[in-house]
Amino acid sequence: MIAVGSRVRLHGLKAKPWLNGKDGICKDRKADTGRWTVTLENGSTVALKADNLSVISQGINSKSTAVSVSAVVEGLEHLLSRMETTRQSICDAMVYCMEHAEHAAALARLLISALAKPGLNTRVTSARLFLISDVLHNARRSRTAASQFHTLFQEMLPEAFEKLGRVWLRQLRTEDDRAHGESVIRHLFKTWDSWRAFPRLFTKGLECLLYAPVLDMTAKEAASEPDEKLRQKLSRWFSGMTQSELPSACQERGLAGKALATVTCRARLCHFERYWHLRPGMKVRLRGLQTAHLNGLLGELENWDPVAGRWKVRLRAELKAVKPENLVPEESKDEADAAHGAAALGGAGNGSGGPPSVDDLLDGEPLSEQELAAAAEEAAAAEAAWRPQVLMPGFSSAPGRTGIWTQVTEPGPAGDLVSPDNLNVGTARDAHR
Repeated sequence: MIAVGSRVRLHGLKAKPWLNGKDGICKDRKADTGRWTVTLENGSTVALKADNLSVISQGINSKSTAVSVSAVVEGLEHLLSRMETTRQSICDAMVYCMEHAEHAAALARLLISALAKPGLNTRVTSARLFLISDVLHNARRSRTAASQFHTLFQEMLPEAFEKLGRVWLRQLRTEDDRAHGESVIRHLFKTWDSWRAFPRLFTKGLECLLYAPVLDMTAKEAASEPDEKLRQKLSRWFSGMTQSELPSACQERGLAGKALATVTCRARLCHFERYWHLRPGMKVRLRGLQTAHLNGLLGELENWDPVAGRWKVRLRAELKAVKPENLVPEESKDEADAAHGAAALGGAGNGSGGPPSVDDLLDGEPLSEQELAAAAEEAAAAEAAWRPQVLMPGFSSAPGRTGIWTQVTEPGPAGDLVSPDNLNVGTARDAHR
């Protein structure tokens, strides 16, 4: 007997014979027509007679949330198990998520947990990252239930990327796999930053969790850091005045989605400071190496090796792999002059003995209330004039149950994905009322 939540197989269809043999889940039965609404594996829905449905697994004759969530999650699990790194495959999964956005919490948890499963190869991981990016793109401007995906991803991504670094990126052994994985990640971060999808420092926190393991640090270790600039950055997180700020500082930097223990927050914040204290192209001096003749030499950082946990440092014609703690940034002449100038100013203008405040650096009169109101109206007009762009051939804007987004209207080319830009298929918008 067919019931809500039943998994069924389609058969005996003459008008649409290509659907015969397809599986789906029964959502509800229309009293006026007697037809069942069936959600297929690709996320589309059809209305069919009971005679064209064979029950594979029985549902419960109830419209309870528990049954509905279970059926929807099962549908996404099936799509993920068959998903490939093609535009069509990932778009099908994205549309499914948008059509079932009333269950965003359950779907977001599944997407995040599926992202960092041990043993996944680079192509599968890349496809799942692209899917999350695509759902995020379509959800971030939505005023429907789909907007929940943005908030949920912001909370869940820090732990997911920390685990993704441990079970995937830092486990890759071939140069090709590492290069491809890092290319995907950096392009994602660049794309999310261009959307302003998260707070300004959020993707920087995700990157440091992904590329390097978080190590514990004590106040004594922070105070004994020989690099003066880094020591100041580390020591601030051990100050008694900042302890209440640790959870919010972690969330702002993409290091945690929810409150963590104080010691964990501090460790991640110190990890953030140490990771971003060095960057490619920076001049550094070597220190504390057992190979004594290298200590004091000047080199240039080329790139970070997440597997070895070391920086590649160019020393003239020689390339060395060096741990971060054995590197001290070499202050450039411009930085030294800037520091000397700031010291000479002595905080003039704000009376605090520190650097000038933002207000001290502003030039001209502040805006009047009328000018601020006019600027707000201009921004609102620009937002209202915004329209989603169709970025993929074979797609067009079409209405759905919960809103409007870009959907497949005809088969597109089955080429491999090369960047997240190929997956940004529009933005969910409210349906016209």
